[in-house]
Amino acid sequence: MGALLWWLVVLAVLVTLLRAWADRRALAHLPYRRKPYLLTHAERIFFEVLRRAAGGEFYVCPMVRLADVIEVPPRAADWWTHFNRVKSKHLDFVVCSQGTLSPILAFELDDRSHERADRVARDQFVNAALTAAELPLVRMSVQRAYAVDEIRQIIRDHVVLAGSLNTIATSST
Repeated sequence: MGALLWWLVVLAVLVTLLRAWADRRALAHLPYRRKPYLLTHAERIFFEVLRRAAGGEFYVCPMVRLADVIEVPPRAADWWTHFNRVKSKHLDFVVCSQGTLSPILAFELDDRSHERADRVARDQFVNAALTAAELPLVRMSVQRAYAVDEIRQIIRDHVVLAGSLNTIATSST
């Protein structure tokens, strides 16, 4: 009985190895590879400061797709056109409430690339889309260092503003 069990284990290992080899061969034509990092060095520095500023009250989500924080109402005219304009754009960071993961505030880090004509047009569109969706956006120039207290105050100011808007909206309905 022991020898049979041993051969079954060997057979199971061989089958697993053959499947893994076959899977790799089946995927060999796909040109994908994992990126070495999610954030650039400048984004990583700001992310750490933003996380400290948010403390335990908020979540900070990096690299969030614009279409994941704003939406086109299903019955809007030219729905597909409007959706196509946001589906491939990303925000550098989104600060969310801990309880509901509701987006409160977005941050974009602007480096020299934002001076290019194509980036200026993209930034103008993102600004307009977020304004229309009533999601505040803070644009920060890339710096060597950031003041945690200043970033914390920016977050708190927007939380107070969002709370005021929610109170107004709730009382008017």
